[in-house]
Amino acid sequence: MKYRTLIIWLMINVIVLGIGSYFYTQNQQAMEDLKIRTEGMYQQSFHSLISHIKTIENYLAKSLVATDLINQQEIMSTITRQVYSSQEELGKLPLILVPLINTETTLQKIADFAWQVNTKNLKQESSLTSPEWTTLVDLKQCTSKLLLNLQNIQSNIIENNLRWVDIELMYSRNEVADNTVIDGLHLVDKDVKAYSETQAGILPHVREPKVYYNSDQLIDERTARNEAAGYLGKLNLEVGEPVQVIQSEGDIPAYVVFFDNGVNQYTCAVTKAAGSLAWFMGDSILTGRQLTNEEAINLANEYLNRLNFQNVTLVGHNTNDNAIMLMYAGFQDDTVVYPEMLRLNVNLNTGIITGADFSEYLKYHHQRTVTEASLAESDIVDQLPKNSVINNIQKAIIFNQQGQEVLTFEVAVSIAGENYLIYLNADTGIEENIIRIESKT
Repeated sequence: MKYRTLIIWLMINVIVLGIGSYFYTQNQQAMEDLKIRTEGMYQQSFHSLISHIKTIENYLAKSLVATDLINQQEIMSTITRQVYSSQEELGKLPLILVPLINTETTLQKIADFAWQVNTKNLKQESSLTSPEWTTLVDLKQCTSKLLLNLQNIQSNIIENNLRWVDIELMYSRNEVADNTVIDGLHLVDKDVKAYSETQAGILPHVREPKVYYNSDQLIDERTARNEAAGYLGKLNLEVGEPVQVIQSEGDIPAYVVFFDNGVNQYTCAVTKAAGSLAWFMGDSILTGRQLTNEEAINLANEYLNRLNFQNVTLVGHNTNDNAIMLMYAGFQDDTVVYPEMLRLNVNLNTGIITGADFSEYLKYHHQRTVTEASLAESDIVDQLPKNSVINNIQKAIIFNQQGQEVLTFEVAVSIAGENYLIYLNADTGIEENIIRIESKT
């Protein structure tokens, strides 16, 4: 009898160990598959970033020898498109390693300079002014240095068989054995900052918007851990205890908290002041039911309600690779407040929110009074292009080129099969901005 009982217990142990081993192996394989997919995204984004920067550098060089303003404007139009693409790819990289704030600022300066050249009056001006020429030379030299440093990082990654995901994980645990990429990124931002500090050709009229972020009521690291866990807990996901906390500076100083319980891997940033949610990103090996776009929007709305975000409205969304990026803006007195932007990313395959960015909302949210528009909608309609079909008109607050908030009429129109958003000043009727809405086929 005892012998039979022993056999039964041995069989049970073997079965339990086998099941445990199976699920452990499956879990490890799922995590490795996730790392491979993430690494592929990082590598592709970095390669695309270098390609766009190379094109920008090439066209800035062409602009140095262009003598005709019309040709200059055509070149600057190409540069503008490449800058926007560069900014998009830069945003996909794991910049928690080294926040490339100066690099982002330089790209924006290039875009601002291109805008300045493209808005010159051809009837009154035929070439660049002396200060503009100085700015162009400075931007070209800075971009050349940026390109060289990025190419060196890419070469080191290939030669040393490095992976972004491994570096990111080891850095979060203070275990970086090879600082090649980290040092390279620091050099990129250091060199770019040196140019911005020493070169004279800075744009005179393009200003950064005022930041309203409040730096009072500082919290400590323990509070940051608890706040981060609370924000992620509202996703209805178990993330366990934080595995690492680092500090990040910039416009919004924050504690960056890493979670990894073997099932859910998330990184969450909370502000050092008041512990507000700045951003989070992550993924899970859990699988849920697939969501439609409408269901994903409802899921995001529910999460925002848990965070007590009441005065925001959905202003757009992009769907790509089984994920949907939802864009919200502040909403006050029947007016969309675009400076107060926030974004959420939902995995349509798993039904899980995998990312959010509240940084713009934190920077530009403040108590404001929405004034009455001097012009009526009928006045605005008369200023629209001929043969345009009006789809919608609403009031919106946006930033102008001087970094100031202005009240506008946002007019959604269709012209020759293309869709646009035209922003006309609600007091003067002047054209503040035009956005082309690209439709995916």
